[in-house]
Amino acid sequence: MAKKNAHIGSSFESWLDEQGLRKDATAAARKFVARRTYVLSKVERAAIAKAESGGFASDREVAAFWKRHGIK
Repeated sequence: MAKKNAHIGSSFESWLDEQGLRKDATAAARKFVARRTYVLSKVERAAIAKAESGGFASDREVAAFWKRHGIK
């Protein structure tokens, strides 16, 4: 008879707790997220400022944004 997997139906967090890994995993995840910063260009900052003031980006501005990020 096949052995039943005790972890089926449990959460990943509960498995981390059982293994005593939650603290280390959380610290590693925070460290990873902290390294992922994105510096906005002058054009992107201007577009955000314009959007926050109630304006909308033109179709040309939106197309340029997506082109810079490799999306057609």
